[in-house]
Amino acid sequence: MIWRAHLKLFSVLTTVLCMGTVVTDWFGIFRNGDWVKNVANVNEEDLSRGSSIGKLSMLYGETNTLYERALAAHLPHNKNFGYSMYVLRERTLPGYWSKPAFILEQLLAELALPEERRLKWLVYVCI
Repeated sequence: MIWRAHLKLFSVLTTVLCMGTVVTDWFGIFRNGDWVKNVANVNEEDLSRGSSIGKLSMLYGETNTLYERALAAHLPHNKNFGYSMYVLRERTLPGYWSKPAFILEQLLAELALPEERRLKWLVYVCI
């Protein structure tokens, strides 16, 4: 019986902590206005290859503010760690071929660079 009370208390505290984190992050995004800024140009060169990791993502079709905010949430992380981020903003091929074509294009672009300037990892980020 006692363990059930502890389990309920633990569940309530965990829920409150998670909700508090989400709410404070949500207000922080709106206060700073980061998600409103030009999210279309995420692959800014001022990130200057501080890391050996690059992120790839796709976001095209009808404009959806939730997806734009999800993409904008990567900006602070990219700036903190020096990650490059490349976003495909328009469909390039019919069907589902845009994703593999985009990944291959970025991979070939990296291989065209001198070895010391290449990224070591390309990570696909689903949004």
